[in-house]
Amino acid sequence: MPKLHRVSGHECIRALERMGFVQTRQRVSHVVLKNRLPMVKLVVSCHCIAKSRLELYAAY
Repeated sequence: MPKLHRVSGHECIRALERMGFVQTRQRVSHVVLKNRLPMVKLVVSCHCIAKSRLELYAAY
């Protein structure tokens, strides 16, 4: 079985939004997305966001 290529959290979120998911909330590096029908909730880890926020906090 061939290996699958990696997808970043940001790419995953963009693809899910094109499929009808809506971003409901975010807590540091975890983004929660929800779809209406059928009711599905997903959590996507996006560590690039966490790193950029940590750099922001370090600047203060």
